[in-house]
Amino acid sequence: MYEYFQDALRNDGLMQLYVLVSFVDTDTGQESIICKEYKYSNVAVVNREKGFIYPESNFNVKGNIDLKNRKSMVWKQFKDVVGDRTSQEKLHNFICANVTKIDMQGVIPIVENGDLRAIRIIHELQQDKEIQAMTVAVNFNKLNKNLSNPSFIMALIQFLPFNNWGPYYDKNYRLEFDISSSLDITSVQLEIKDKMKNKIFDKTLATSEEVVHYSFYLREMGSIEKWMEVHELCFIVFSHSISKPKGTFTVKDLKLVESNELK
Repeated sequence: MYEYFQDALRNDGLMQLYVLVSFVDTDTGQESIICKEYKYSNVAVVNREKGFIYPESNFNVKGNIDLKNRKSMVWKQFKDVVGDRTSQEKLHNFICANVTKIDMQGVIPIVENGDLRAIRIIHELQQDKEIQAMTVAVNFNKLNKNLSNPSFIMALIQFLPFNNWGPYYDKNYRLEFDISSSLDITSVQLEIKDKMKNKIFDKTLATSEEVVHYSFYLREMGSIEKWMEVHELCFIVFSHSISKPKGTFTVKDLKLVESNELK
């Protein structure tokens, strides 16, 4: 859907989206097909905190009357929708910016020895909630006498079942983010893997207390075939890259950005 909006804007809103909906009568088995046409001008952004709700079957009436009332309530929500201009402008600006932000809210903590007490992940939003940041605190101390010290600690971003970054490759996108760390961490490893756990990209990132900006063109990181099934993106601290048992690193504004440069 994002790519449709993006292409529609690039073509002055002339692109059209066609949706085919199939209905099957369960009594007769007869199928009906409806084709709906949508233009960019048909898209209305609304600001509804609770979203659209499909009511449960909790009316006093029964049977077909119950179903009819429920349908009426559902469609009334859409009929009464009023476009929110501020949200519409935000969508327009977001699409035109040719930026795809990578969500870090669902990051998975991984500790090599299995003791998750060794990692703590803190999420924050900055600049009007549009820039995501995560701070990862690691502890390489021996927290369990029955376990050895961990050899690595990881913050894993997983795409299920996988993400196809081929279109981003075609349009010359680059992966960008800012990273900083406590003085005790000298580097963080960035690894990107496909759904078979094969490494697509493996890079040691030098880190310091000062924020460092990294930018990697997908076309320089591998062939397009490798980017068709992106399954994992992870930031790893190895025991040899930290001088003291404890430390932190922060990743901010992780995103894919289209470049106007020819490569």
